[in-house]
Amino acid sequence: MLGSMADRERQAVLVLGMHRSGTSAVAGALWLLGADPPATMLPPAPDNPSGFFEAFGVVGVNDWILRAGGAAWYDCLGFLGDQLEPQQRAIALALINLCLIGEFPNASLLLLKDPRLCLLLEYWLPVLQTSRIKPGALLVLRHPDEVVASLARRDLCPAPVSAALWLHYMLTAGDACLPARNSPV
Repeated sequence: MLGSMADRERQAVLVLGMHRSGTSAVAGALWLLGADPPATMLPPAPDNPSGFFEAFGVVGVNDWILRAGGAAWYDCLGFLGDQLEPQQRAIALALINLCLIGEFPNASLLLLKDPRLCLLLEYWLPVLQTSRIKPGALLVLRHPDEVVASLARRDLCPAPVSAALWLHYMLTAGDACLPARNSPV
């Protein structure tokens, strides 16, 4: 007999990478392999006709956190997660918890994808841990020149800004995913 959801180990696959890096293609492959998608996914768009595999709730929470810190996905080079006031941080953690409950109510293998996660793992990882959801991360890499060209076409983003964003997303995600230097590997 199957146990309740609380008795089963839940896992999350976090698909990380800069915007326009192929994270949607990787998330789509994970969905085909059996990962549980969110309840409310963003619809396909002309720049991503196969779909994004991103939850409205996840994107909304992440945008709220960035705005609370005076940033946006495209204007985040000075964003530091610890700059939020304690009350804002508590709200962010509560929103993430509600998002997980609403978007993945019965999921055993959560498909969690939004490029902004690269910047906000310090918020998401503690909530996943508290929720007893074991995270695993896939960091999707695309050559920065290709990302820069894609952002220029889609958003008219200047090449130096796109390149700086790509590097910031990659370094921030990589730093958050690596074990702490003082902890055993």
